[in-house]
Amino acid sequence: MNPKKSTEWVKTFGLDSVTVYKGKPYFFLFADIDTKNTEELLKVLVIFQRRGLSCYHYETTKGFHVVSPTMLTIREWVLHKKALDFLEY
Repeated sequence: MNPKKSTEWVKTFGLDSVTVYKGKPYFFLFADIDTKNTEELLKVLVIFQRRGLSCYHYETTKGFHVVSPTMLTIREWVLHKKALDFLEY
């Protein structure tokens, strides 16, 4: 059964801050690219670059992971994440 075509498919998203500094929670931006297409990787890296976010990327079995060690508030994280919404989850 294809979960995206199922009427019972529910997309959930959980977020938990594991980093707290001076009593405020911080979050890290992460992108999961499920293709080995380097053009897709470049698109994501350009998004991180234009937003001034340091990042690391590495190849996985299915594609690439891109992660930023930049500590973001929840509002900053949401804004940056919206730029990555074109990636399928």
